[in-house]
Amino acid sequence: MALRQKLEARQAQSLTLTPQLQQSIKLLQMNRDELSALVESELESNPLLRQAEGAATPPPPPPLPGAPGGGGRIPRLNWPAARGGKGGPAPETQGGMEDDASAAPSLQDHLLLQAQLELRDAGARRIALALIDALDEAGYLSASLEDLAAQLAVARGEVERVLAQVQRFDPAGVFARDLAECLRLQLEEQDALSEAMAALLANLDLLARGDRQRLRQRCGVDDDALDVLLSKLRRLDPKPGARFLSEPVEAVVPDLLLRRAANGAWQIELNEEAMPQVLVDHGYRAEIAGSLRRREEKSYVAEQLRSANWLVRALQQRAATVLKIGQAIVARQESFFDRGIEGLRPLTLRELAEDTELHESTVSRAIAGKYMETPGGLYPLGYFLSQALPGVRPGERFAAERVRQRIRALIAAEEPAAPLSDEAIAAQLEADGVKVARRTVAKYRDAMGLPGRPQRRRRRAGR
Repeated sequence: MALRQKLEARQAQSLTLTPQLQQSIKLLQMNRDELSALVESELESNPLLRQAEGAATPPPPPPLPGAPGGGGRIPRLNWPAARGGKGGPAPETQGGMEDDASAAPSLQDHLLLQAQLELRDAGARRIALALIDALDEAGYLSASLEDLAAQLAVARGEVERVLAQVQRFDPAGVFARDLAECLRLQLEEQDALSEAMAALLANLDLLARGDRQRLRQRCGVDDDALDVLLSKLRRLDPKPGARFLSEPVEAVVPDLLLRRAANGAWQIELNEEAMPQVLVDHGYRAEIAGSLRRREEKSYVAEQLRSANWLVRALQQRAATVLKIGQAIVARQESFFDRGIEGLRPLTLRELAEDTELHESTVSRAIAGKYMETPGGLYPLGYFLSQALPGVRPGERFAAERVRQRIRALIAAEEPAAPLSDEAIAAQLEADGVKVARRTVAKYRDAMGLPGRPQRRRRRAGR
């Protein structure tokens, strides 16, 4: 059968991402600082744009101490009354949400707290304090045990005994006197210190020289087994104290402000300081219109006018979208704002998109880098999205974030001599009405950086 070619005309619909549509998407995804930088650039380059009256760019607020990196709560800001609502502490009715803004602890503060909890003897605490003071920024012990013993007027053996206890503190590897000891402490914490690994730690000089042949001989392993050992070694932290180094924290300004209205209902509004406001300067346009003679001049002004009009509309649309999403979140999570974490409801991106009649990708871009200030604290909008876990009763659902916080609370309240297993935690959650598997408990516990039962038992026993 012969093949023939022919031409056909067909109609089809497709979405074309024009340059302006692409810019609108980028605009929606920008955080406050990125948006302010863009608007400032446009104000400088476009003579037909001007800043709205009363919308002068304020000086940046001071950094928030202790701002977390992931997705959790940021300590509350005390806003003056001009920003909508009085400053001061959060109302006590906001049960379940902390309202203090404390600075992130230093390595020394972190270790001192553990010493107070774990060391009951006053003499041991005194030695631990001296050991903590002798740490460098990476968490290594910078003083010799002989010098510390002489300084404290105690026997070296007493210093060694306390050192063995504090070397079990978090983070694993702290109080080491050299790299090999630091890595060994971390491997012991993970129950992963085999004879071959111990031999590898004793020959780190060969590793530094790349002498694999002698390493294999010293460790008594073949080439593949040596690769496994090296892979485990690379996952360890050679500077366990460095994570506590203070770094400048970027200022966080809320995009949305949540207040309780006079009738008791929750009221959400845009934070004007987070939403740059610009206008088209029609007065200046009229002033220069009569002086335009050349085609290039008229074309330039017309292009700047189109650009100015688009930016004003795009900023208004962005603000309306963010506010619409904020209203939907408040409607869904009203019980959270009333009662705290116990009231947090499951909420997915799809459900939020359905509530706002927006596409999921639009909602995802709109909540990125955006924050809501509430009487109980400052939260990223993504915090209110949480997967659902089934309840014991049919149709009942629990927010995953709520379950995670319950796991944290159970571990914090457990008996030091009898820490809870993941199975026991799952059983307690089921008694609370949450149907959750042991492996889910383990996954959430690991994600929160909480050690397992054996590690918690050894740490509290001081071994």
